[in-house]
Order: sequence, then structure tokens, then C-alpha cells
Amino acid sequence: MPLRSFMMRQPSSRGTAPGCDPSGGPCGAGPGGGLLPGTARDGLSEAVVDLSAIAHNTRVLAAHARGAVMAVVKANGFGHGAAQVARAALSHGADWLGVASTVEALALREAGITAPLLAWIHLPDGIARRR
Repeated sequence: MPLRSFMMRQPSSRGTAPGCDPSGGPCGAGPGGGLLPGTARDGLSEAVVDLSAIAHNTRVLAAHARGAVMAVVKANGFGHGAAQVARAALSHGADWLGVASTVEALALREAGITAPLLAWIHLPDGIARRR
């Protein structure tokens, strides 16, 4: 069973970014259609997260994994709601969760998530202060 992809779209309700073609062409497009240096074409992009796709993909990965499955939900689920993404993944085969920091781990605990967590970027206080 193949994995399902997330959909990216340009929201129409937010208007057009400065320097972008209001007719729908990419922002910063040059004469040949490529981007001009120093321009960002995704200034108005948004990811539409389909929790059923996350659930499906987690089931597929868990069915093929030879060990425990970790769902990485750092950066607030990459901006899509860490708790919602975590719940979808955990209820469909993920065994534990990965986050970047202890702050993110604590936020999941406060949201009622009790699954094992791994925080990659945990610096002891003494090291954090020296930086």
C-alpha cells in the first residue's frame, strides 16, 4: 500500500504578496518561468494537513517496520498542531514521539499525551548558559 502525500496549495483569501503576479503565476518568476535570485515563491503557501493521511501513513510504516515507530512532531507538528498529529500517529501504530526540545515534550504532556518521548536537543543548564 503506497504512502499518501500531503497537499500544498496557495490560499486565495490572503491576497497577493508584493512583487507577485496576481493572475496566479509564481512569485518572483523570471522571463523563462524560473525564480529570480533572492525571491521567495512560497510566501503565501500553506500546508493542508490531512490527519487521515497521517493515520494511513503511520499504519503502513508500522506494518513494515522491524521495530518501534517514532512519529516526529517537533516544531508543533511542523506547524500543524503537535498534539493532533501525535494522537493520529499514536492511535495508528506509532510507539513513541520525537520532539526537538524539552519545552515541546512538556507541551505534549500538558495536552495529555502519555506516550514515550525523545527530546533531541536537551542541553543541561550549564551548557545552555555558556552559549
